[in-house]
Amino acid sequence: MKKTYEYRAYPTTKQRKTFALWLALLRTLYNQALAWRKGVYETTGESVKWTTQGNALPELKKESQAFAGLHSDILQDCLRRLNKAYQAFFRRVKAGEDPGFPRFKGAGRYRSMTFSHLSRQLIQEVRRKFARVVVPKGGHLKIRYHRPLPDGKIKNLTISGKASGWYVTICVEVPDPVKLPVETTIGVDVGLNAFVVDSE
Repeated sequence: MKKTYEYRAYPTTKQRKTFALWLALLRTLYNQALAWRKGVYETTGESVKWTTQGNALPELKKESQAFAGLHSDILQDCLRRLNKAYQAFFRRVKAGEDPGFPRFKGAGRYRSMTFSHLSRQLIQEVRRKFARVVVPKGGHLKIRYHRPLPDGKIKNLTISGKASGWYVTICVEVPDPVKLPVETTIGVDVGLNAFVVDSE
C-alpha cells in the first residue's frame, strides 16, 4: 500500500529561482514532446511511443546546457505524464466519452516535478517541527516536518509550486493493514425518542 505525506517547504531564494527554471524547462519539454507526437501522426499516421522520446533525452542534454542541468528523473517523469494523458485520451475515445485531446501547457500550467532516485537519508537535520529534504541537484530543502514518515520504502518525492507556496509530497510504500476477522456485528440507531437503540 502506498501513502503520501505532504509538507510545506521553505526554499531559499536561489532554490525558488532554480525550481521555477526547472518547471519552465519541463513545460517546454512537455510541449515539444506533444508537438513531436502530433506532427508524426499528422504526417505518417503513426504513433510515437514514450520510450522513443525517452531515448532521445540523453541527446537533448548533450545539445542543451539548460536541460543538462536537470535531473533525469524529472525529465522522464515529464514524458510519462504526456504518455498518461494520451492513454486517458484513447480510453475515453474507446468508452465513447468526450475524448479531450492532450493540450499544450501554457505559462504556469506545469507546477510539479517528481524524483524517484533519492538519497537513503532523505530526511535530515530534524529539529522540532522542521527538517531538511535532500533534493537531487537541488540541495537541502527546508520543510515543516509536522509528522514523521512511517517505516517503509520511499518511492518518490514531488515538489510542487502553488499559489500558497512550495510543497513537498513524499510517497511511501508501507505494508497493507492486517484484516481482523469480524466476530460480532451490531446495528445502532440514534433517534429523538431514544438516544441510542441497538439491534438487540
